[in-house]
Amino acid sequence: MSTLAGPTTLCGIELAHPIINASGTFDAIAARRAFGDGVLERFPFSAYVSKTITPEPRAGNPPPRLWEEAAGLVNSIGLPNKGLAGFLESDLPVLAALGVPLIVSVMAT
Repeated sequence: MSTLAGPTTLCGIELAHPIINASGTFDAIAARRAFGDGVLERFPFSAYVSKTITPEPRAGNPPPRLWEEAAGLVNSIGLPNKGLAGFLESDLPVLAALGVPLIVSVMAT
């Protein structure tokens, strides 16, 4: 059993620690655009899970995409993305520079 600070494995991949993001919760490309390359130098996760990609581009759901209630928040973003070709051409080269294993979230029907 690993500790929070120690190394661990995920599906046979050695990770520096057990902290990874969930798909869609941290956009490394937008963070780099907003904060510069320093984000990559201080990258907090031992692996990166991409936003979900689909074979073809998707615009996502029309607004409203969020509904707030006293007990919580419901989102229906609709997985907007560039599609596989857009991901491979523009996102993958940037994400490969993170220096950690990349887990790609994929949706197809």
